[in-house]
Amino acid sequence: MASPAARSRIVLYYDIVSPWSFVAFRTLRAYARLWEKEADLELCPFNLGYVMKQSGNQPPIMVPNKGRWMFEQMKLSSEFFGTPLVKPQEFPFNTFPLQCLLRIIKDKHSSAVLEEATEHFYMRVWGEGKAVRTPEEIKAELNEIAKRGNLGGEKLDVEALLEEAGRKETRTRVNEEAKRIVDEGGAFGAPWIVTTRGSDGKSMHWFGSDRQEQIAHWLNLPYKGPLAGTSTSQQPKL
Repeated sequence: MASPAARSRIVLYYDIVSPWSFVAFRTLRAYARLWEKEADLELCPFNLGYVMKQSGNQPPIMVPNKGRWMFEQMKLSSEFFGTPLVKPQEFPFNTFPLQCLLRIIKDKHSSAVLEEATEHFYMRVWGEGKAVRTPEEIKAELNEIAKRGNLGGEKLDVEALLEEAGRKETRTRVNEEAKRIVDEGGAFGAPWIVTTRGSDGKSMHWFGSDRQEQIAHWLNLPYKGPLAGTSTSQQPKL
């Protein structure tokens, strides 16, 4: 009897500061549900600033023409991908503490809780255009997530998560992981996506928020448009 085919794997490296990572998060999540029998999606929060520095890249906003076109195209991308993109007035801002928190949530809780927290922070930052920067702001948002009650029965210890996220060891580990994905994986920005094909174990690396069609082709899985066959009204809202 033939053994069942191994599942394909999609790993999304993302930072809340990146609007294009939000688009990739939303679309890949939709495709993970469409492909639930064939593929798994893993969320990996990382430090985009460190990736940029380590790879010698620059944020689009630091290159005048890149920044200009980025903000002009955000409205169209928002409509096309069904994802709200409202630039925070304080953009760009330091998301390193937030990324450390998400990394600890990944360690301590299920993938569903990490997904919920990621959606919440993305909606707050890019859905509402609110920079979440200070310890007080981060704590307030985490408290809101903890009180929402749709965490599959899991309880968030807000104080413990914040305390561990602020440790030097956590900051060092997040930076070391960013360095490794640059040195070993060739990453230079976000979203950074690594796919591993279940049929032969081969891996492919992708940059950008609009690679779903090629990813589907490479994994030999169905492609059903930017929203995986769903409508914008089916996208979650806070």
